[in-house]
Amino acid sequence: MSSKQRDRDARVNAERQAASRVTWGLDGTETDLVIAEAITDYLIAAALLQHPTIRLAIIFDARKRSKEGPCPLPFDWRRKNTVGIKTSDREVARDWCMKALLLGYSAFQCWHSDGCGGGGMGTIADHRQRLIERRDRRPAA
Repeated sequence: MSSKQRDRDARVNAERQAASRVTWGLDGTETDLVIAEAITDYLIAAALLQHPTIRLAIIFDARKRSKEGPCPLPFDWRRKNTVGIKTSDREVARDWCMKALLLGYSAFQCWHSDGCGGGGMGTIADHRQRLIERRDRRPAA
């Protein structure tokens, strides 16, 4: 691995760790927008740790006979019940992820170019619930 690649990986990993601290530092009382921003920053940093191209997706059945109707978000690819984008532009990725989360979808970053495998934090409501449970488990000071 070249020193340039090591420097990039170290920078991106530091960014992901900082985003993780912000995301898990919330207490669940924040607005949907604040939680969505924190999740988005984390997902983009985590996606960049895997590959220089950001790959984000949501669970949405975009096949012909989808009962959900047309996908409310633009997408570059689809695979079974998953649609997503692939971009090098952080702002495009940020806007797409924010819209997805605010529409109630669970956005996640993909580990492979074909949309298989990935990880995320669930919907805003899922993450808020985990934050509240975590806050309530903390010992009283």
